[in-house]
Amino acid sequence: MSAEQGVLIASGDGGGATTPSSPPRKRKPRLKRVDRQQRVWRAMDVEGLIPADHPARALWALLGKLNRENFWVGIQAVEGRRGRDHSDPRVVIALWLYGLSRGVGEARALDAWAQYEPGCQGLLGLGRINYHTLADFLTAPAGALDQLFVDLLHVLMNEGLADMERVAHDGTKIHAAARGKSFKRAARLAECRKLAEEHLAKLDEELDLEASAARRQAPRRAARERQERLRAAEEELQRQQAEKAAAEQAAVRVSMTDPEARRMKQADGGFAPSYNAQISTEARQGVIVGYELTQAREDSGELAAARQRIEQNTGPAPKQVLVDGGYTTRQNILDAADGPSELIGARGESRSQAQLRRQGVSPEFFSERFVFEAEQNHYTCPQGKILVCKSSHKRVGATEKR
Repeated sequence: MSAEQGVLIASGDGGGATTPSSPPRKRKPRLKRVDRQQRVWRAMDVEGLIPADHPARALWALLGKLNRENFWVGIQAVEGRRGRDHSDPRVVIALWLYGLSRGVGEARALDAWAQYEPGCQGLLGLGRINYHTLADFLTAPAGALDQLFVDLLHVLMNEGLADMERVAHDGTKIHAAARGKSFKRAARLAECRKLAEEHLAKLDEELDLEASAARRQAPRRAARERQERLRAAEEELQRQQAEKAAAEQAAVRVSMTDPEARRMKQADGGFAPSYNAQISTEARQGVIVGYELTQAREDSGELAAARQRIEQNTGPAPKQVLVDGGYTTRQNILDAADGPSELIGARGESRSQAQLRRQGVSPEFFSERFVFEAEQNHYTCPQGKILVCKSSHKRVGATEKR
């Protein structure tokens, strides 16, 4: 037999006998085990965590050009006094802006993400700012965040990254943190506030004296926040009732969890507690140049205030303002004719035309085909027949004649 058949031919005087060969023994590889239970001290170059062209570095440099003294109001940690240093507003601002640019917009999520993400770790210097501090920052001194927005906008304009040639404006409905069942009338709000005050008064008696300070403070904080929301809801209710007629006051309701929210019609035709966010952006780079969160249920009455905000934020008025059909009302067109900005918008009847098509109305009988004769106070239809005006109905920004 051949060696390939596993037989070794023994040499010897007698021609020899054959014996089977032993297969080579396979040895188990020796692998390095990963020990994830160990604790190590490691030297780290914090400055080298992120490259020189990382967006976090650009944000840090940009904020260094701005005045941040508005955020120093209320800081009790000052030079010459003992105590822990206060978090640097520049770090908090940079962390929020960097997180928002990556789609992280909630304090707890930002805190968790910042503990391992290299850009955040570079901004924090391997430190940590807890979510309570991050959330409290959003309630900074009045006007501080608005002024920060304006300062950032001016930096972008000075660098040629934003211009006022054309500004687009639109509104969008944002769902509030409230359910429809949270809307209550005055009597129910007063009852809930009384219960909240009684609950807060009993907390000190019910809490375990052996518990830690943090455990004692958590339920107190929750009870105080609920009491404050109910107080705000009652104030909002009174404000709405003042705007209503006496017969309508009893029907006014507000949310206990989000008092300023309003029931608004959504894109799917339903209604939900919402806010109306009015946003203006310059057309070249899409930079936001104005914003406002409103309680308006429809958009047409918000254009004048939006144009005023743009001028306050940027200085020069835009040459053109681009809007959709929801803003092209008679009043907005008249206001634009006397203003410095040209109004460019869709025809306000475009939505009605779609409805007319669904109802089977031919295009030659759309509303713009009917000519109004002001002197005779009547319309002429496409077939030449005269339609006499019998009644008028006031609508938002226009008068409907029938």
